[in-house]
Amino acid sequence: MKKTPVFLILIALAAFSILFQTSCSKDDPAPDTEQNNDPNGTDDDDNDDDDDDITDPEISDSLTIYLDKTSSTESSKLSFDSHKDAALLIIKSNNPWETAISQDWLDLAATSGDSGTTGIIIGASLNNRIPRTGEISITSGDKTHKISIYQAGAPKITITTNEVSFNMVLVEGGSFTMGSDELLGHGPPHEVTLSSYYICETEVTNALWFAIMESFPYEGLDYFNDRIDYDLPQKPVSAVSWYDVMDFFLPEINSRTGHQLSLPTEAQWEYAAMGGKLSENYDYAGSNKLDEVAWYEFNSDDQKHLVKLKPPNELGLYDMSGNVSEWCFDWYGYYDWQSTDPNPTGPETGTEKVVRGGDYTTAVMNPWCQVKARNYTVPDCYRGCWGDTGDPEEPVCFFCNAIGFRMVLKLE
Repeated sequence: MKKTPVFLILIALAAFSILFQTSCSKDDPAPDTEQNNDPNGTDDDDNDDDDDDITDPEISDSLTIYLDKTSSTESSKLSFDSHKDAALLIIKSNNPWETAISQDWLDLAATSGDSGTTGIIIGASLNNRIPRTGEISITSGDKTHKISIYQAGAPKITITTNEVSFNMVLVEGGSFTMGSDELLGHGPPHEVTLSSYYICETEVTNALWFAIMESFPYEGLDYFNDRIDYDLPQKPVSAVSWYDVMDFFLPEINSRTGHQLSLPTEAQWEYAAMGGKLSENYDYAGSNKLDEVAWYEFNSDDQKHLVKLKPPNELGLYDMSGNVSEWCFDWYGYYDWQSTDPNPTGPETGTEKVVRGGDYTTAVMNPWCQVKARNYTVPDCYRGCWGDTGDPEEPVCFFCNAIGFRMVLKLE
């Protein structure tokens, strides 16, 4: 971060101390934002600082720290955006002071000073990763004040494992109406509140699946004998059971990346498919015209297609309608529409898991590609071909040939 000359600091101090000066006493807290802890760590080793950005950061906040006989508060909090950001720090002390910084993405215009009143700038470098937290300690005589700093994550992050990269898009939390009274069995509509999370830009591809599992899931499935190039790297993986994903793929990719990736809850999936806070309330993910955004029975030629060939939805997410259906975390059942708990995870038990989004075999008149439409199947994918009639002659079929998934990364 570019250092600010002393005379500019004094000018800034004169201007900002009148407009923004705030005591950090318990009765008059600093104008900070509640800190959101990041359980996934600060990921400093993977952070790419914007070293080429030599412009002065924008002052987004100010904070006054008292390190004298009247001091009664030992900590403060600041919140930064993901872009390069800064705050004006005013230190009032009876003795000389010095600082200690916990993270190298934070910077100070000065790390020590004399007694009296001093204005310095706290700067944070560009964050192109997940949200991160840091801390600055200021010590003067027998007084120590700690400033906890939270910096928001980037709108899009890239994760790489075994030379295969995939993007995840930030979905800002909020409230929305989940469910529909227009589709049989898919209501009733109810308000749901979600915290922010990241979700995969595309369905998990064959390339990513193979990088983690070192094999494809298609062996022994006659269904794919007549399919063309179904295992191309940039086609979505399919024919995976819910247990394949939960018990094998996710633990392995989490071990390799250090993140806590998971299947989306049904609420997370629907909110993202609708476009989150940017939603235009389309019937399908990004449009009211199915042909524009989805591969389905009419246009797919009965084949999976490469990801990202159709336009994305409002959040920049691809193929949330059509191509392959997608597993959700939840057991299938009726919504608990009376609950007001945030971040719902569906029924505690069940026999089928939720499947969303429709796929390349979905019929024109079938609603499965709609963002509100719910489907389901057994998590191990095997059940009676005729609908588990109980007939001893009923064969067993595999029901997940066109089912894949995408992942989410929780932020709290």
